[in-house]
Amino acid sequence: MIFCKNKNQSGLLLFFHIPKTAGISITSLIEKVSIVQMLRQSLLCKLDKEKYLIPYPDFSFHVTPKDLYEIVQNYQINLSYDVSFTVVRNPWSRVVSMYNYAHQDNLFELYGQKKLSFNDFCEFLFENKDNDKMLPVLNQTTWTHSVIKIHRILKFECLNTDWNDFVNYYNLNLPELPHLNTSKKVNYKSYYNFYTRNLVSNIFEKDIDTFKYVF
Repeated sequence: MIFCKNKNQSGLLLFFHIPKTAGISITSLIEKVSIVQMLRQSLLCKLDKEKYLIPYPDFSFHVTPKDLYEIVQNYQINLSYDVSFTVVRNPWSRVVSMYNYAHQDNLFELYGQKKLSFNDFCEFLFENKDNDKMLPVLNQTTWTHSVIKIHRILKFECLNTDWNDFVNYYNLNLPELPHLNTSKKVNYKSYYNFYTRNLVSNIFEKDIDTFKYVF
């Protein structure tokens, strides 16, 4: 891979935007060098509509490595980039962020649901945990451990530090990270009881084991 060697230019970046991991903030910084942004019009035409477009058009930004790879192979699209990276987040915190965001933008209706209590929301995710066409229930390992190698995995919990380390390591000409599109700030643990905590543990077992997250 060719990395950016000086501060006067940035190489192309392949950023996999896992839902509710500060992806809007990152996308705002790398828009001009983001290969997913550059391919977006092609992706909108070729992505699985049930999975990405019917629920919410902006879900196209959350394309998984497997789906991106299949499109690139099937349509002979040039996928040339310098560095690939993504951000992961504590699953219990991420579910709370999903829940608040769904309330904020009335996204429950996209899945045929009315506004739900947090308990009901966790049960809804659990009931659909094997539905590979529902992005919110996919483990983050779907993006991090797939057919496209990820050069750097950042963590949401220490994102400013990880971002600065990432930018410096690859000598990228990118500014410090803003904090955009934030859901309601709360202590995520206050949302849970023993039952819902275990539901999320079951849904995102791979993430918890892989990234060593604890409640």
